[in-house]
Amino acid sequence: MKRLIRIATVTAFVAVACSFWASGRNLPQILRAAVTKDPQIVEAQANQRVAQSTLEQTEAELWPKVRAGVNQPVLKSGGKYKFTPGVEAEWRLYDFGATRAGIERDRVKTQYYKHKTSETAEELAFQIASDYLEALQARESLRVAKENLARHEHIVKQLRIILEYDSGRRSEFTQAEARQIQVQETIISYERSLGLALRRLARYVDPPVTESELADPFAEMPITDILNKYKVSEEDALAHPSYRAQARELESIQAALKAAERSRYPAVGLKGEANTNNSSVYLTMSVDVFNKATTPTIELQRHQAQAAQAKLDQIHDSLVQRAEVAALQMREDQSRIEISESQARALEQVVVDYEDQFKIATRTLLDVVNAYSELASVKQLRVQAQYDLMKAKLDYLSATGNLAQWAKIPDVSKAGEAEVDQENDKDKKKGGKDKAEQSLKLTSLDGEADDAATPLDLESYNDDADEGEPYTGPEQVFVHVSDSGELIMETGNLDIRTKAKPQPAARTPGKVVANNKPAPKKKAKSTTLAADGKKADKKSKTTTNPRRRR
Repeated sequence: MKRLIRIATVTAFVAVACSFWASGRNLPQILRAAVTKDPQIVEAQANQRVAQSTLEQTEAELWPKVRAGVNQPVLKSGGKYKFTPGVEAEWRLYDFGATRAGIERDRVKTQYYKHKTSETAEELAFQIASDYLEALQARESLRVAKENLARHEHIVKQLRIILEYDSGRRSEFTQAEARQIQVQETIISYERSLGLALRRLARYVDPPVTESELADPFAEMPITDILNKYKVSEEDALAHPSYRAQARELESIQAALKAAERSRYPAVGLKGEANTNNSSVYLTMSVDVFNKATTPTIELQRHQAQAAQAKLDQIHDSLVQRAEVAALQMREDQSRIEISESQARALEQVVVDYEDQFKIATRTLLDVVNAYSELASVKQLRVQAQYDLMKAKLDYLSATGNLAQWAKIPDVSKAGEAEVDQENDKDKKKGGKDKAEQSLKLTSLDGEADDAATPLDLESYNDDADEGEPYTGPEQVFVHVSDSGELIMETGNLDIRTKAKPQPAARTPGKVVANNKPAPKKKAKSTTLAADGKKADKKSKTTTNPRRRR
């Protein structure tokens, strides 16, 4: 018996606590609980991580590619069936900023998806709040309709008593019952609207919002406080999540346009092969001599950039207009509420007077029920004006981008960066501080060099100096081989051959570094890219090692 009493006590306590917690929820609390767990936000956060992975994939193109493979002859006319393993490496040295433009495009894309997540949270909060206000309006309309039904039931009850003594009043009784049934139909319509609104809210909120929880969320926020705290300005419009997301989209398209334009230029790379039989290092160059798809691709990016710019301007104008219209509508709705309240108070007195006059037969039943209907209509107008005021406040907060701030919704875009930040922290702990990237140097594996010699500088593939240069149209590319066998490539006025002043090179066993000092003619060594005015020694064997980071 005692056990049953304890169980009943605990159950009652839990029920009371849950009921108290449910009745205490307001709209900001509902928004905080619903937005952070909604599948739309989870999808937006996943898109953030996808964009970050795409960026890492593009950044990996800056690194060399090393492949290992084997060759095993199966059918051979002569020789041995020898198992030959090998290693092959490729490294893109310079591509006129095409790779860097692609990295910038994907980096801006990650920012776009971050702002897109914040925009999704704002739109979702606006949708939930709109359904909440619709449910509140349906409940208030239902309350007014029930008050009107109570007045009709009161007059029908009086007529039923009168009908017992005066059967000639049956027509008035029938008329009153007809009006009562009409009010009941209205109540059913409002109950349906309330049920649908609560059902839409249940899609986002768990546990579902009940009718008793509905309340005016802006009751303690006068119009002047909202306008003073959340002002309409150019900075607020530029900080709106929708505007910032579209701005990042425009930057991404512009970076893609730059990458498409730079794809016309040649790409210079280094390729090395090694197996059990031989090894070699090549300096490679590739360029599209004819590719009809290049020009339409560039034009496509230009058109997309124009469309993105137009949409950005449209979003800015729409946000400013929405905020200004909402501010005007708030003042208008407040005036409508005050007028309808004054009119309702006057009609309530009219109803009382008509009822008294009906009792002494100076007013007909039609006058009384018409007064009931007019009073109910005015009160419904007051409910509609109150709903319009709340909706205008909600529109104003949404247009200024302050709805999430008002509801104190956490920044859901940070959750999409959580995994990436953890990986970056681990990399920093392992690698220590970032070191400044040095210019790459061309060296030779054999010969001598002076330790103090000045090396030949090649432009690093991750040099950002050319990123700000606008594309000025296609240029002519000239590729030819000099008499000494060196590869020379020119684009317009640009000669990418390494140029160095003739300077002597001191001997160091096992390594030679090309420098700018004049070298003796007998000991002159030429690399794959020889300096201007020097003839390469055909008998000397020179190789170049892959570019290194310092």
